[in-house]
Amino acid sequence: MPAETARAICSMIFGGVFEKFPDLRVAFAHGGGAFPYTLGRIKHGFDVRPDLVAVDNAVSPEQYLGKFWTDALVHDKKALSFLIDTVGEDKVCVGSDYPFPLGKRNRAS
Repeated sequence: MPAETARAICSMIFGGVFEKFPDLRVAFAHGGGAFPYTLGRIKHGFDVRPDLVAVDNAVSPEQYLGKFWTDALVHDKKALSFLIDTVGEDKVCVGSDYPFPLGKRNRAS
């Protein structure tokens, strides 16, 4: 659910949740969803359309990197490396799809 996870992060940022509750500890599944990979676009929207994006919070979204955790469950080595570079290695924790398996891979014999 990468889009939904990114939307949840944006909702918390732009809704001012992290500002209202600075000691809140939150972790997002699926490596933060699409958020780390679309942060440039999210920031661009914040910069050019504050009338739509910065209504309840005037703090730029990249300022929140390091204020929440993500899990490492991204299923791709390069994606994990990018995630760690973006949010910080101390903000990525172990994650699991258990008890909801994605399914087994069909491997050629």
